[in-house]
Amino acid sequence: MCRRWARRCCFGAILIFIDTKMNHLKKIVFVCIIALSVLACSNNNKKNTNNNQTSVSKNITEQEIEIASGEKLFKSKCFACHRVGKQAINGTGPHLNNLFGRKFGTIKNYRYSNSFLKANEEGLTWDKENLMAFLEEPQQFIKKVAEDENASTKMLYKSLKLEDIQRIVDYLDDYTTIKMDEEHLTKMGEKDARCFAKPKPNADFSDCNLSGVDFSGADLRGANLKNANLIGAKLSKANLSKANLSGALLAGADLKQTNFESAILFRAKMVKAFLGETNFKNAILDSVTWVNGRTCAQGSIGECK
Repeated sequence: MCRRWARRCCFGAILIFIDTKMNHLKKIVFVCIIALSVLACSNNNKKNTNNNQTSVSKNITEQEIEIASGEKLFKSKCFACHRVGKQAINGTGPHLNNLFGRKFGTIKNYRYSNSFLKANEEGLTWDKENLMAFLEEPQQFIKKVAEDENASTKMLYKSLKLEDIQRIVDYLDDYTTIKMDEEHLTKMGEKDARCFAKPKPNADFSDCNLSGVDFSGADLRGANLKNANLIGAKLSKANLSKANLSGALLAGADLKQTNFESAILFRAKMVKAFLGETNFKNAILDSVTWVNGRTCAQGSIGECK
């Protein structure tokens, strides 16, 4: 309505200016009226715009808090190791479906630490309270429940604020009664069975999570370990001649006296791995991320050039 009135004023002013008989004073008066009208409308519109922006800003903030209360925090802090949902799989850590009410260390075909297995033997069960305590201080928590000062867990991350821990716990509560997809469970079971097989020549461990596994002295000649997660694995004195370890993660692994003769380690990552009398004769080390962090040149065979 204000804009319509301002347009009428402008139209009237134009007619007045066209009238050559109109004196100078009237012109000034009308110009002032028009200016004031436009200014008033402008301020009114600006006020309405600011109110709308404040309302939108308030809504966005509430949405962001809602997101941070669950999925966003979980994906930024937990997703690298854990999954939830109908097609969740075990990763570096076990999937977290149906967590509350579940005994410690009971996900099938997941390699738990001895500390968690001990907690399982004592019948400890996950609930919101102990998950809060665990997420606040994982190492101290597992030492307490296992009643062992030497107990430890693979759960390593920067400490979280208590309010963020609470949001993650509440988010996981939504997945407490989830029913996983049966076809997916079958496929996951088949993969887990393959990944948990005993080490032997020509074994297929491709894409398997074998972090921390103890394959010391194992005979894995010709084995398929493509893209396998072997972070922190114990492979000392293992025979991996002619094995395929393309893209494998070997960071922090014990590779002392390991035999990699004629093995394929294309683009494998070996940062901070432990070497000592390790045999790389004729091994393909093209684009490998070496122990010291540098990348081996293309065509590197037998040694990282």
